[in-house]
Amino acid sequence: MPEPPRQRGSIPPPVLASLDSNLHGELDVLDALLTALTRDQLNPDLWGKLHGAAVRDNRMAELAFAYEALTQEKRVKALPPSVAGELMFHAAEFFGDCFGDDYGAIKFLERTLELMPSHDGAFDRLEAKFVETGDHRKLAELYTAMAQVRPRAEQAQLLKRAAQVLARMSSEGERVTELLLQVLRLDAGDEEARLLLEQQYTAAGKTREIVRILEQGLLVTDPPPGMLAALHMRTRLIELYAQELNEIERSTPHIEALLAIDPTHQLGREIAEKLLGVKGVAARAAAALSEAYALDGNTERVERYLAIELEHTRGSKRRDVLRRLGIMRQDLLGNPAGAFDAIEQALSLDPADDELRIRYVTLAIQLGKQLDAAKTLTKISTTAKDASVRARL
Repeated sequence: MPEPPRQRGSIPPPVLASLDSNLHGELDVLDALLTALTRDQLNPDLWGKLHGAAVRDNRMAELAFAYEALTQEKRVKALPPSVAGELMFHAAEFFGDCFGDDYGAIKFLERTLELMPSHDGAFDRLEAKFVETGDHRKLAELYTAMAQVRPRAEQAQLLKRAAQVLARMSSEGERVTELLLQVLRLDAGDEEARLLLEQQYTAAGKTREIVRILEQGLLVTDPPPGMLAALHMRTRLIELYAQELNEIERSTPHIEALLAIDPTHQLGREIAEKLLGVKGVAARAAAALSEAYALDGNTERVERYLAIELEHTRGSKRRDVLRRLGIMRQDLLGNPAGAFDAIEQALSLDPADDELRIRYVTLAIQLGKQLDAAKTLTKISTTAKDASVRARL
């Protein structure tokens, strides 16, 4: 006797009854649930009720066969992705939670995500399966595939998770690097990804690439990295330039910034001392050191570095160094003669500085050099463009 055609309307009472007492005709039950789902008339709790009935009546093999058969039908493939995807997801639930078939569960979860990439339930279950089985490659593939279809805001995190998983496999270094570069293109401020990429390049001996990603992180990131991250990045760049690439002069801007963040930083001070012997950057290194030691109250060191800075500074830039040197000698070092000379030179570069003029006159009286000071002020007044400045001088 031929099997009667399966009903395709609302869920018939016999189907509902079989869920409560004696499950049979599993393919008909699934077909009824799918029809109701297609019409948006299905109570979601019925999926769980069906699975529970299969366990209760020891009909799990029959329901597994029914799921396999129904999901292969051509009409299912023609359904809207949201409907077909839900069917696949519930099949995965049954195979994983009731039938004990992880392979089948994974197969249906993958099909769910093919149809509905945004299905969080399928993603979470599939992720948990791969974590449980320790299948790092599959887990990374899942994260990478999902990154291609998720919103941009989620892509960087998914790709980073893929890189972190593959980083446990020594054979995947190039792939890890590729993924982390994608992360930084999406989110230049991801410090965790940058640190992991730095570790990959270090292991591969790619010093230039480390320098590039660190400097990009400092210059391109908006907002800029936090203080601790910047401190690490500057320190690493100084190490690379000074100790590995033998391009110590290129560490100068990083030393300036590093000592501004941490004036007591030992490596920063040591490399800055070495830069004092590099003619092109000696003035900048001396300026950074003088600022750093000023915060320690070490005036003797500050005077030394200011003198070195002055030696390597030309033109109008000398004015600020001379001014600072003169005031420090007068107020802190008890060296009126040295202060007098420095302030005199500073005034010759900036005749309009009233504070320096007053200090200069005070020092001249203290040293008995009033006549010398008068001659200097007269000479300087001829270079002042402002009439009121000339009058004060």
